[in-house]
Amino acid sequence: MNPIPRNVLFSGVVMDVDQVSSNTESVDNCYEEWVAFNRSSGMRSSAYEHLIPERLFSTEENPAEGVSTAKALALAMAQGQRVYTLTQDNSHNLSQITIDSEARTEIQNAIQRGYEVTVHETPLNVNGWQGSGYAIIDPENGVGAYKISGGASGGSLFFDFIGHLATIIEAIAFLGVLGDLAIKIGKYLGAGAGILGFIFGLSSFIERCIDAPALAAGVFVYSAVQIGLAALGVLLSVTLIGLFAIVLISIAVNYVVNLAISANPNCKE
Repeated sequence: MNPIPRNVLFSGVVMDVDQVSSNTESVDNCYEEWVAFNRSSGMRSSAYEHLIPERLFSTEENPAEGVSTAKALALAMAQGQRVYTLTQDNSHNLSQITIDSEARTEIQNAIQRGYEVTVHETPLNVNGWQGSGYAIIDPENGVGAYKISGGASGGSLFFDFIGHLATIIEAIAFLGVLGDLAIKIGKYLGAGAGILGFIFGLSSFIERCIDAPALAAGVFVYSAVQIGLAALGVLLSVTLIGLFAIVLISIAVNYVVNLAISANPNCKE
């Protein structure tokens, strides 16, 4: 009997930054300082891979929690795990580490090529996600790959996806309500203008005893005012939609600005 899927769960999102390029140099032309900067910069960029999605997707009701290499290593140390820096000289310590087979193979190959690997002792459990974080560094220049279980060069975010999806749907629905309300206002204004124009034209017609120019003027006023107010309704609809979009953009920009202000560029794991 073939198995039939009965449920699908959206547990989160994955940010995979494949490559970040930069051209740096020490002001003192010091090789050691340049390597140290590259190491700290790489770890800081790894931390951004969980900090930015957390800021973007978190709400007071549904806080999001991400995992990156930097955060995985920090959590492991906070739990009392040993953190290994593996090279060709101490590669035998890899047998002391519990990690999935794909990551283990990747670490072994990296060590054989002369790279340095930083990895914690056992997998973590973070909000339902289980896995490890590890950094593969070229010791000659201090740059490398910051990875988590599953092969992603980045971070994963775990949160109440359904709750956030409902929030997004509610926002879209609210936007639709605003647009529909603006269109209805335009229609009502147009109908009122039409009634006023008809009364004006009819009164002029009666007053002048079928005065053709007056009747024509009434019809013209009726048409012009109705078209103008209908256009006003469309303009109001577009304005409301634009304001709502500006609010959403402002919220996103505020998250990023707060992140940039609160981030500590000197933080090292």
